[in-house]
Amino acid sequence: MSNGVFFIFLVVVSAFAFFIIIESARLTWRMFISRRMTNSIKKFERHNPAAAQRILFIGDSTGHGTGTSHERYSVVGRLGADFPDAHIENHSKTGLALSQACQILRAKAAAKQPEPFDVVIIMVGGINLVYCTPLALVCRMLRSAIAYSKQCGRETVLISPNNAGLAPLYRFPLARLYQKRAKQFSAIYRDIAHEERIHHVSLFQEHSDQLSANNLFSPDKAHPNDEGYGLWYNQMKETIAAALKSHG
Repeated sequence: MSNGVFFIFLVVVSAFAFFIIIESARLTWRMFISRRMTNSIKKFERHNPAAAQRILFIGDSTGHGTGTSHERYSVVGRLGADFPDAHIENHSKTGLALSQACQILRAKAAAKQPEPFDVVIIMVGGINLVYCTPLALVCRMLRSAIAYSKQCGRETVLISPNNAGLAPLYRFPLARLYQKRAKQFSAIYRDIAHEERIHHVSLFQEHSDQLSANNLFSPDKAHPNDEGYGLWYNQMKETIAAALKSHG
C-alpha cells in the first residue's frame, strides 16, 4: 500500500470513528432527555373494582406516555377519558420488551381475577425493534403474549409499532435499518393477529406519517408529543371501542 493510499485510508477510518463518537454522544443525550421526561409524569391508570368494564394495558414507554406534558394526553389517558367508568390497569414501563410483557400476562393469567378483563391491549415491541431482536424470537414471544392475554381477557387488541426509522432521532444507517425492521414487524403483527383472530391496529407507515410530516415529536426526537399521541389514539380508539362493545 502506497503512502498516499494509506493516508486516505487513515482519513476515512478517522472520519468514521469521529462519526460514531458524535452519534453515540447524541443518542446518549437524547436517551437522557427521554428518561427525564418519563420521570416527570406518571402513567395513567384508574382502579375501580366495581366497574362494569375492565381494561388491561401492557405497554412500553409509549404506554407510559413518555413525551407528553400530562398523563391525560397519553394513549391510556385518552382511553380513560373516553371510558370514564372503566377499571384500567396500566402495566406500561419504559424499556418493556416482549419477554417482559409475556411475564406480566402470564402472572395475570395465573392470578385469580374476580372477572376476566374485557379487553387486553398489548402495545409492546418498540424496544425489540431497535435492539434488533431476531424476528423468529419476536414471533414466538408475540404468540406467547397473545396466548396469555386470551387466558386473562375476553378480547385482545394488538398494536404494532410505528415506523421508528422515520423519527428524527435516527440518522443513516440506523434510520434505514429501523425502517426495514418496522416494516417486518408490521407484517409479523398483522399476520399473527389474523391467525390468532384478535383485533389489530397498525401504527406503521412505510414512507411518511403524520408524526414525521408535521414533526409531532417530543424533545427526545423519538416519542410523540401531546398532539402526536392524539393521532395515535385516534387510529386505535374505534378498534378498542368495538372490542369493548362486543362484551359490554
